Amino acid sequence: MLSGYLTIVMLMMVMSFYLIYRLNYLNKVTDSIMRSDIPFIENGEKLVDCFLEQVRNEKKYLITNDNAFRDLFDQKKKEFLERLKYLEESIADRGESGGIQQTKELYKKYLSLVSKEIVLMGQNEAVSSDTRYKEEKKKTLDQLTESIHKLILVTQTELIKKIELLQKVGYRSTDVPCHYPVCCSVWSGFRLLFHPEHMLSYKNSQGCDRAYRSWGFKSSD
Repeated sequence: MLSGYLTIVMLMMVMSFYLIYRLNYLNKVTDSIMRSDIPFIENGEKLVDCFLEQVRNEKKYLITNDNAFRDLFDQKKKEFLERLKYLEESIADRGESGGIQQTKELYKKYLSLVSKEIVLMGQNEAVSSDTRYKEEKKKTLDQLTESIHKLILVTQTELIKKIELLQKVGYRSTDVPCHYPVCCSVWSGFRLLFHPEHMLSYKNSQGCDRAYRSWGFKSSD
């Protein structure tokens, strides 16, 4: 009898440890999503907006030669570098810095092209009529935008996988308590099958006496 109780207690302890482990794992995944994935995606999207704003201010400055647009360009440049640094630090924790390095190189190339155009404008010269320059600049802009979008896409894919994992783990964790009463019932049934004497203490109960007879044993009445 005592061994049966000890077995049930052990089963309860094992299931409790299992649930604690699962809950701890769920907390870690959720924390990773809230602290890393979502901020990364948000900063990546703002990085794209910041870059497009830079391009607009650059074009306005080259057309109007108004220093107000040059100042706005410099402000967005500073913001871009800060956000890119944040993404680089986030990526470093995952060991995936290839995309960031490509983005940094393309951005440097873009700044170099813009600086060249500004210098020539100050010398009353223009490169806008140079077909090769225009094609190279357009290609750089497209590659840079695509590079940032790839960074966002990779993190979005990881986020979707984590959410799917949370759903699976959550389902399995909630499924354990549902199976626990069944396990206990099966265990009790086997004990009664192989040790019918355990029902003697309930013999005076009419309901239990009927259950005793159902197992094929005669009542002492």
